[in-house]
Amino acid sequence: MKRRRVVITGLGVVAPNGIGKDAFWENLVAGKSAVDWITAFDPTPYPCKVAAEVRNFNPTDFVSARKAKTMGRFSQFAVAAARLAMEDARFSQQRPARAALCLGTAAQGIGDLGEAAHRDFLSRGWKSIEPSVALEYTAHAATAHVQEELQVAGPTTTIASACCTGIDTIAWGVEQIRSGRVDVALVGATEAPISEFIFSLFILGGYLSSWEGLPSQASRPYDLLRSGLVLSEGSAVLVLEELDHALDRGATVYAEVLGYGSASEANLGRRSERYVASLGQAIRTTLQSSYLTPLDIDYICAHANSTKFDDQSEAAAHRAAFGSHAYRIPVSSIKSMLGQPFAASGVMQATATVLAIQHEVIPPTINYEVPDPECDLDYVPNRARMARIRHAIFHSHSLGGGLLGSHAAMAVGRLGSVPLEHG
Repeated sequence: MKRRRVVITGLGVVAPNGIGKDAFWENLVAGKSAVDWITAFDPTPYPCKVAAEVRNFNPTDFVSARKAKTMGRFSQFAVAAARLAMEDARFSQQRPARAALCLGTAAQGIGDLGEAAHRDFLSRGWKSIEPSVALEYTAHAATAHVQEELQVAGPTTTIASACCTGIDTIAWGVEQIRSGRVDVALVGATEAPISEFIFSLFILGGYLSSWEGLPSQASRPYDLLRSGLVLSEGSAVLVLEELDHALDRGATVYAEVLGYGSASEANLGRRSERYVASLGQAIRTTLQSSYLTPLDIDYICAHANSTKFDDQSEAAAHRAAFGSHAYRIPVSSIKSMLGQPFAASGVMQATATVLAIQHEVIPPTINYEVPDPECDLDYVPNRARMARIRHAIFHSHSLGGGLLGSHAAMAVGRLGSVPLEHG
């Protein structure tokens, strides 16, 4: 049977650099950093004092004040992004008859609800805790709120695969549509991890930037002077649709989802060797499932989180997967402007990638001032670049317990630019 083709028809974003796809994209192209001094708590005692927070967010713009009062911040972000995505896909009035829903998160409600509840428990005992917290801080809470607010009646699930979560939710939605179970899928991820407790954990782990200059310069992927990642928050949600279903209703098609690949690091060799082999395998699987070759890729929206190990290992994996063509593929990191929002990062990358295809502009990697010799590819430094993009890849890297990570990658393309075999 002919494989059902899946396209992206709606984009919803709640990001540190803007709420809504237009503000998100304009600030990316302008190279505007959303990293600033932390306001969520007093960072004075800590060596890192910056993060990328979502400012000027009013949950009652998207949900009733009664519900907003008990919802976790990560759930508020998810409902907002989902509403924006459905409106962008022109589903705001008429809901699709057959739709699936899959959201993901890594930190869930631990950042605000969990931390506050634990503080009340220690100071005033168990009777002081709000009963609603038991359900509101769990990972599935955000999915359940979106399901209720948007009346999604089809298959529904929640995924948690750390920083690969966002891409994995898209892959789940694609499979639901290709299998014929549904015609539409709402997929994405949400995070609100900027709390003193989570911040402390990442400082103790040695992951966070120790940059002593301006906050906007703290996230600097591929730069020799980088000193760690910047914690971030937000949500992004996509509307996926079966191609004919989208065309029949006159939907705007941003891009087609072509293929997906994931791979786990085997416990063999050095850590960097495991990373390179695993990311390389995820990319090769993505190309194979997309009916593409390395020469077909015009842009990579990379994981690139501004840590020395990840950036250097990623560069080596790109050279291994793409060969000499790696030096001709523009690569950029939106985390240079947004920081690292964990599970939400993959869907934010997806959003940036399809908008790059639509507008034929590649967002830059900002703060790229002193090139790292180990990262020797074309990183679109500091300024956006006009480019004709037919096919692009974005990828993410996850860590959980231990040091064995996993990788997820996905290819998207301009509608009409895919090989005949793909149909």
